Amino acid sequence: MKKRRLLLSGVSILLMLCLLAGGTMAWFTDTEKVNADFTAGVLDITVEPGKDAETPLSFDNLRPMEYEKFLAEINQAGNGNVSVDGYDPKPVYFQPVVVNNAGTLPVYIELSVEALDMKDVECPENGEKKIEIVKDAQGRETIKQAYSPDHSNVRVACTNGLADVLKLVLFEKVNGSWTVVSDNLNPDSNGKPYTPAMVLPAASGTQTYVIGAYLPDTAGNAYQGKHFHGNVVVNAFQTDEGAGAADMATVQWVMDGKVIGSYLVLFPEGETTMTLTPDLSKLGAGYELVDPNASKVVSKTDKTASFEVKLQEDGDGSSAEEAIWVRSAEELMSIGNGLDQFYRLGGDIDLSDYNWEPIGGEKTDETFTGGFDGCGYQITGLNIGQDEQTGRSVKTSGQSGAPKYAGLFAYCDGAELKNIVIEAPQVKTSEFGGALVGCANNTRIENCTVNGGTIVWDDTKGSCKLGGLVGDLIGSDSIAKNCSVSAEVTAIGTAKSTVNVGGLVGELYSGTIDSCTFTGNVQMTGSTKEGKTIAVGGLAGWLLGTATDSHVEGKVTNQSTGTAGKIYVGGLAGMLSDPAKDCTAEVEVQNTGKAEEIYIGQVSGNTLA
Repeated sequence: MKKRRLLLSGVSILLMLCLLAGGTMAWFTDTEKVNADFTAGVLDITVEPGKDAETPLSFDNLRPMEYEKFLAEINQAGNGNVSVDGYDPKPVYFQPVVVNNAGTLPVYIELSVEALDMKDVECPENGEKKIEIVKDAQGRETIKQAYSPDHSNVRVACTNGLADVLKLVLFEKVNGSWTVVSDNLNPDSNGKPYTPAMVLPAASGTQTYVIGAYLPDTAGNAYQGKHFHGNVVVNAFQTDEGAGAADMATVQWVMDGKVIGSYLVLFPEGETTMTLTPDLSKLGAGYELVDPNASKVVSKTDKTASFEVKLQEDGDGSSAEEAIWVRSAEELMSIGNGLDQFYRLGGDIDLSDYNWEPIGGEKTDETFTGGFDGCGYQITGLNIGQDEQTGRSVKTSGQSGAPKYAGLFAYCDGAELKNIVIEAPQVKTSEFGGALVGCANNTRIENCTVNGGTIVWDDTKGSCKLGGLVGDLIGSDSIAKNCSVSAEVTAIGTAKSTVNVGGLVGELYSGTIDSCTFTGNVQMTGSTKEGKTIAVGGLAGWLLGTATDSHVEGKVTNQSTGTAGKIYVGGLAGMLSDPAKDCTAEVEVQNTGKAEEIYIGQVSGNTLA
């Protein structure tokens, strides 16, 4: 049965990738093609599954968007997308692509895109959806989907009408974050092929990429309903000597006799030898060359240059330049023995075996005042204040058994926290809670990410300051900059004082939020004492400071019980002290709570916008 849908004045796009299950890589070269259909549609686009061993990858309901906002989506959502509420079908901007070398030879690969000959294309439902662009007397455009009672004349022949605008972005995970390695693979929109800086070993070599598709924000209404059909092409070349061998050399990082990483370098055109100086930007954080002046000559008959590396030695912790390296859960816990020092993460950390005791405390001699650089590595398994005590006990607990200050850090004062990635944390607090830090005073927080997880407040006394990143961010020198959170933030307790709940920060007092995003649900289902205030917002519950260039998507809900004094619920902030600059909120805002005074708004609960 055909469905009728309202046609919006925007563009949607669908990408279908069919990964071909290939056989053994051949000697010399091998080419595998990934069938891809790109459709700028009109909201209801479907794709039939591929045939035989093909695996379809569908990119649904995409739209023109700013490049920066497109990039922000992937690390918030893993390899999916975060903006799904209100769409039908739900959009998917990103899909993983796995390249597997099942052959007997090591290979390097090249990824590219080619357009299909339209006579070989089977379009969905025999064509593109027909749209009409109608202009009124003032020149304003209205977009309509063609429709007739007998369902005739609603489709037109397929074209590759999106070829000149469609962007295909390729991502690779670097230091725990999906990173752009090619900003466009589509040659028809000024893209070019990508050659990864690595070799896939024989028989077991596997590399996962993520392909993202979008239309730039300059794509106008004329592209609605247009298609692009093509192949994502993977060319594989053996690295052995012989005809057809690649003119590329391999640089290997070797530590204790083991290869810990590599990248490729092209031979200069017409040259059979070259001198390689290691590119330290391709060496992971926490490593250094044994010989900092090392260089090696390679030839087309001897294409591998190995360089010995070692772990970087600790500094004295007195500054960011002299930071102490942290490479294990035990070393992370030991930060509590040097709260005024600087640290750098030297690898991913798994805290699954611990019920984490937050670093630092409220007392002067317990507060973290140093610096911590996560270097983009991931911290997983962060578990705080949960019912099952599997590891260290918490110092300061409320009646719920959860710590008063809950986060990777408990309390920071004058600290610097940057480049920290926390994956799927499970955090419960009795008062101040966030995935990164419970309470931060005059603290700079920059380029920090929370991917998934739940942040919960549950207690029967005191107040609530709960955020996805920080519970309470106070002080004129405090700033959260270029941070993102995708999580569930929920307050379920019974307070005797103020309740402030926000997606990024529970309460901001005198500080700044700059270029930050939150995606997810913020919810208050508990209560507070009669006459006290409840503030719930997508970015911050109580925002008594500055907010600039930030964005919220999701749902903000207050379902408090009892009768409060005042209730503020807003898509950006529950209570906003100053107008937010260049901030947006695509949020569903709901309130069922009762209070003497109630303030509800799409941007803020109070009148400021």
